[in-house]
Amino acid sequence: MSDKKTNFYTLSADPVFKNIFYRDDNLLKRFLTDILVVFYDNVQIKKFKVLNTELTKDRLYIRNKVVDILVDIGTKVINIEVNVKYDDYRIYRNFFYLASSTIASMKKDMKFVDIKEHVQFNFNFKKNYKKNGIIQVNKRNIMKNLKVS
Repeated sequence: MSDKKTNFYTLSADPVFKNIFYRDDNLLKRFLTDILVVFYDNVQIKKFKVLNTELTKDRLYIRNKVVDILVDIGTKVINIEVNVKYDDYRIYRNFFYLASSTIASMKKDMKFVDIKEHVQFNFNFKKNYKKNGIIQVNKRNIMKNLKVS
């Protein structure tokens, strides 16, 4: 009989979450589709591109910005964040990520109306987080907070 202790990790652990969804493109596509159909009609992801999760820094001495998942599905850029805790710090940090990814997608001669819609889904793994919420900054930047039981 072995005295080894078995550790069990949930998707609330960043490395586990990323390892599972970055390992299998079909699983990531299905996960994204399953989330999007809750909020949008006629969701079909034909092609998608996993983007660099380290967002661009415009100054040398600025905090690193690394998101959990960032995917371009053609019509939208989807950012998924997993939050073990959910508090004011994470609300502001996640909003900052959403704004930063939107700004980074802008090209020099691009019109503001031509920017792809950026949507962020926050999966909040905290027992006392009581509600789902949607913060719609404007038509193209949407932050969705989802309680995970």
